[in-house]
Amino acid sequence: MSALTLCKLYHNEKRYVKVVATLRYFVVRNKLDDEGYRLIGIAFLHLAELDSAEEAFKCISNYKQDFEIMLNLGVLYAQQEKFNKAIDIILKAEKIKNDRWEIQHNLSQCYTSLGEYKKAHKCAIRALSMERNASTLLSIASASC
Repeated sequence: MSALTLCKLYHNEKRYVKVVATLRYFVVRNKLDDEGYRLIGIAFLHLAELDSAEEAFKCISNYKQDFEIMLNLGVLYAQQEKFNKAIDIILKAEKIKNDRWEIQHNLSQCYTSLGEYKKAHKCAIRALSMERNASTLLSIASASC
C-alpha cells in the first residue's frame, strides 16, 4: 500500500492528524504531488489550521483555479472571525465561478459581521436571485435577517 493510498484511507476515516503526519514525511523529501498537497490541505482545514492549509494549497499547481478549495478556505476563515481574509479569498472563488449563490451568501455574512450592511444586503439579494430551491432560499433569508 502506498503512502498516498494510506492517507486516503486515513482521510476517509477522518483521522486527519494521521494524514498530516504521513504526508509531512513526503513534504520534507519534496516527493509530494498535487493530490498529496490537496489531501494535506484538506486535513489541515479539518484540524482548523487554516494558515497551514493555505500553504499546502499554494503548492498545488492550479489551486487558485479550484473553486471548492477557495470557497471552503474562505468560509473557514469567516468561522474564525477573520472576515477580511475570508472576503479576499471568497472574492477569488467568485472569479472562478461567479454564478454560485454560496459566494454571495457567504460574502453577505462576512459583511454583516463587519457592520457593512449595504454590501451585505446587496450580496444577500444577489444570492436570493441566483438560487431557485425554496429551502435554500429560506436559509439565505433567515441568515440575512
